[in-house]
Amino acid sequence: MKILIIGGSSFIGRNLIEKFPLEWDISASYNSSKSFLNFVKKYPNVKPFKLNVLENNFFLGNPDIILYLVGISPANDHGQMVDDLNIMDYLHSKAGLK
Repeated sequence: MKILIIGGSSFIGRNLIEKFPLEWDISASYNSSKSFLNFVKKYPNVKPFKLNVLENNFFLGNPDIILYLVGISPANDHGQMVDDLNIMDYLHSKAGLK
């Protein structure tokens, strides 16, 4: 199972990482957390990556599940904020699922 956690350094993200099976391939984003890289060292199945969702130039790969746990919404390719109703469409397009 390939899991993508956007906001992996959040309280919920960290708790999920602790509970997910070690067999799962997890990619977890962080933006400015200074402790997240030390936290994920305990989990060899977790690949941390730095991500600022307000930037338009990121690609999310092809995960089985996307968990969006951040408190802000990204901007679309035209600089407009993506609302809650369109966030999954936006992330699917970035993940190559659309």
